[in-house]
Amino acid sequence: MSYRLLIVEDTPELLEAISVFFREEGAGIWEVCTFDNGNDALVSVSEESYDLMILDIMLPGASGFDICKAARKKGDCRLSF
Repeated sequence: MSYRLLIVEDTPELLEAISVFFREEGAGIWEVCTFDNGNDALVSVSEESYDLMILDIMLPGASGFDICKAARKKGDCRLSF
């Protein structure tokens, strides 16, 4: 069984490090989807479902808060911290 992970981060090195970690150390558990801006991630959240989201707050375009609100409104996110 695999889980879908959305990572949204506008710092290229950090985005790469986080995604590589989950792809390589996740033992095939994670299907990783990445975006470097909030607008593209917002579109993806409206079209896809994710099991876990790692969101930067300050992004070009929509913020991490906007993305989280969209996922919660859609019903994909039951718990957030």
